[in-house]
Amino acid sequence: MKSAAKKELRVGRAEPYSGVGAELRILREEQGHSLPEVGRALKISPRYLTALEEGAFADLPGPAYVLGFLRSYAAFLGVSPVVAVEKFKRESSYEDKPDLDFPVPVRETNVPRVSWVWGSPAIVVALLCVWYFIQESGKVEFDEIAEVPERFWESAERRPIAKDRDIVAEVTDGRGADEPVGEVETIAVADTEFELEPSDNVEAKAPMSSAEEAELSDSIISVPAEFEAPSVSDDPEGDEVRPNIVPTPPAPPVESQAGQQTRIYGAENSMSRVTLLAVQDSWVQVEGPDGKLLITRILYTGDSYRVPNRSGLTLITGNAGGLKIIVDDIEAPPLGPLGAVRRGVLLDPEGFLEFGSSDLE
Repeated sequence: MKSAAKKELRVGRAEPYSGVGAELRILREEQGHSLPEVGRALKISPRYLTALEEGAFADLPGPAYVLGFLRSYAAFLGVSPVVAVEKFKRESSYEDKPDLDFPVPVRETNVPRVSWVWGSPAIVVALLCVWYFIQESGKVEFDEIAEVPERFWESAERRPIAKDRDIVAEVTDGRGADEPVGEVETIAVADTEFELEPSDNVEAKAPMSSAEEAELSDSIISVPAEFEAPSVSDDPEGDEVRPNIVPTPPAPPVESQAGQQTRIYGAENSMSRVTLLAVQDSWVQVEGPDGKLLITRILYTGDSYRVPNRSGLTLITGNAGGLKIIVDDIEAPPLGPLGAVRRGVLLDPEGFLEFGSSDLE
């Protein structure tokens, strides 16, 4: 919006100016005031007063200043400012035409911009291309297996499938079935007796019927004449006779603890009177009266711990029945059953000898 209003002053300049400005000049001269004197009194530049007296309103800063200067100048000379302003408006056809420039609000619309309309599908297509490229790059390619040629299929279809009976017949016909079979050498086998234990997993077979025996005899293939049985020595003692008995699998090995090396903890305690002997794996912890741990570990079977000869030592174990308490080479009563947890057991030699396990629980 423009801050200043446009003023149009229509003043005829064909004749010498004789308007309100000229009248004010005459009054000033009659009163004996000079332009510099009036300018200092009104705080107006003398050149603006000269332009006002001569009617040169275009030289003034603006129409609004003309009215202000005119009122001040008329009041200084003792003339009514209202009358002076009215005369000025009549002679100059003063018109106030403000040029108002109001801001126009931007029109709001729900329709997206053209860039968004075309840009969104392009972004989606680009993302799909990237996703497809990533998927394809991660695949493992395998060589394609060539198809079987049709000629192999045709030959396989034309070839008949031979039955078992036909194969047996071809073998017997081609290997001299009509030729007489020579005498078969008798094989001497040593008489060996075996004691077979009856097995519960073997079921007794029922006697075969005549029909089953006939079918079994038909399925036996005749032995050709060229087949010679291997010769067997007459001396049965020279060849080892191996009975046809399936050996029983060996029993799984039993883990032996005989080779396990036992350990003795606290061997430096030569004055020890109490010894903890593990008959089963047991977790033990011996604590001093000041809370210092002397031992905390698992004693495996056969391991032992020599307790220092001190007073106030306490024992915690997770398997009371797996420990033997030996006091001065004398076995004390057990602390409890297997798997029982005992806490705060006082390792006092005299107490173990005097009291039983019932007093310790």
